[in-house]
Amino acid sequence: MGYILIAGGTGLIGTRLCELLQEKGYETALLSRQKAGGKTKTFVWDPERGTIDPEALRNASAVINLAGAGIADTWWTPARKRVLIQSRTQPTALLGKMLQSTPNQVETYISASGIGIYGDTGDTLLDENAPSGNDFLAECTRIWETAFGEVEQLPLRTAAIRIGIVLSPEGGAMAKILLPFRFRIGAYFRKGKAMVFLDPYRRPLPPVYPCPRKSGDPWEIQRRSASTRHQQRVYKNDRKSVGRPAPHRLRALFFA
Repeated sequence: MGYILIAGGTGLIGTRLCELLQEKGYETALLSRQKAGGKTKTFVWDPERGTIDPEALRNASAVINLAGAGIADTWWTPARKRVLIQSRTQPTALLGKMLQSTPNQVETYISASGIGIYGDTGDTLLDENAPSGNDFLAECTRIWETAFGEVEQLPLRTAAIRIGIVLSPEGGAMAKILLPFRFRIGAYFRKGKAMVFLDPYRRPLPPVYPCPRKSGDPWEIQRRSASTRHQQRVYKNDRKSVGRPAPHRLRALFFA
């Protein structure tokens, strides 16, 4: 068996995923914009320019594409929205092109996607057949999955995993969620249950990677995810690490 090639492997999920795959005995390699040190083999690519080391796919048995700029990193200006879309579609298109044009042994292609495709549906229970939403995240994810659809035409086993909001003290959305609590103005930011705590990625791929015929759009969220309202109560009560909650009247000024 060849190595598992991970695009976006230096991000929050990718770093942890690489560690866990290696613990399970898989050989991994990374696609990165610059040659990295360390034990993990790294191939250089630049999706914006459409360049990639031609040797990257030659001995890979699977590709996991997690590439994409951080959704919560900064304000969604028109320019940032273009970055969010292009940072997902360009890597997908480049990998699809290389899979078609270069000799390789790839049997499985797994792409990240997002539950943002459904829009803000509150506490409504959804499955993968639910209609997509009409906000920016839904549009971004639709375009992303359309690009992935071209890869699905290749003779490979494919899956797009719609990932929920990732919570980890090492990064992701948690720092943004906790920030208002440090100023004593914390409140829940939306309804729904769509969180992923990073350590459950101890089981990120067994439903998809070892199964010889698995294909489709599995989800990756907590099976018993607490509502965002409940999580905010927990944050407010954790005064040692987060700080005291804001008085009710002060919160009302910001969250009427």
